[in-house]
Amino acid sequence: MKNNFKTILILNHHGLGDTILSIPMIYMLKKIFPFSRTIITVQSKKEKEVLSSFLTIDKYIIFGQIKSSLYKLSVLSTIKNLYRRINILLWLRHQHIDLTIFTQSIKSWFVVIYAFLTNSKIRIGLSKCDLRFLLTHIVKDKNVHWVIKNLMLLESLNIKVNYSNILDLVPPLIIKNSIRNKIDQMTDFKDKKYLAVSPFSGPVLKQKRWPIDKFGRLISLISKKKDMIIFLLGGKEDLVGNKELKKYIINKNVINLVGKLSILEVTSLLSKCDLTIGADIGLMHLSSICGSKTLTLFGPTDYKIAAPFFSRNVTIKSKINCAPCYKEGGKIKCKKPICMEKIEIENVKKYLEKILGT
Repeated sequence: MKNNFKTILILNHHGLGDTILSIPMIYMLKKIFPFSRTIITVQSKKEKEVLSSFLTIDKYIIFGQIKSSLYKLSVLSTIKNLYRRINILLWLRHQHIDLTIFTQSIKSWFVVIYAFLTNSKIRIGLSKCDLRFLLTHIVKDKNVHWVIKNLMLLESLNIKVNYSNILDLVPPLIIKNSIRNKIDQMTDFKDKKYLAVSPFSGPVLKQKRWPIDKFGRLISLISKKKDMIIFLLGGKEDLVGNKELKKYIINKNVINLVGKLSILEVTSLLSKCDLTIGADIGLMHLSSICGSKTLTLFGPTDYKIAAPFFSRNVTIKSKINCAPCYKEGGKIKCKKPICMEKIEIENVKKYLEKILGT
């Protein structure tokens, strides 16, 4: 399609991992339409800062989340959020949007109506979208990796995607010198391998978490290796779980950074790590696109469509018939999923040593 879209809106506000998995699609779109103005919705400032490290975007809109029950927002907070979104909608209606793209994770009826009311001329989404009759272009959803799903959206614009060279669509990471210098000082060890460990799974799907005591015992075992520096990572929301983890930290080569780094500092640190271990969370995708190898523990979610994509990844999962059970937009019924509890420490340690060659 040779259309010169003046303004492009990309709806992409579903969290860090989903945002990262959309980067190749956005990068390709900007290469094909370099003079188009690009507006992107993101869930929070965190996603905005990560995207800005890889892409040049004209305008970010921090959209937040609408499901108050999922994020335990008060009714008042939800009303304020809706009021803010109405104001955003009024602003978007004056931007003369030519093209709107729903990234693979955006499908709710609210957002479909919202995009329709912006008066966008072209609206592209997957067939799983609610109220898809309000879309102008519908792309059939397939059981493929989310990176590929996002790129499939461009085919409705007659854009040819070379799926065998997707890694060519990963732009270089750009980090401010001040941040890079801080991390360089933190990682000033000679002849050491750097291992990042993310023992938490964020505030939403805690069922994806490997038990903290197992992470702790794994850290205690691998910290005995003298040629390894271990960085523990997590956000401020993980400080409670971090207290339980501290009792396993007995060696000086374990550096606990939970709640201490900004997302850009974490990004810079991951770019220097040889391997990152964690469950199916956004930080693992961030690590992958930064070039670190990943060792990812999967349970209720499907590794075939959601595993880290951009670097070498090894997936560990237990052989439980009911896993994966999580469906997009649904809930995980298990409060303590046995699929994560059944993953053994020795198995994780074995693959860790194999990847690092220790």
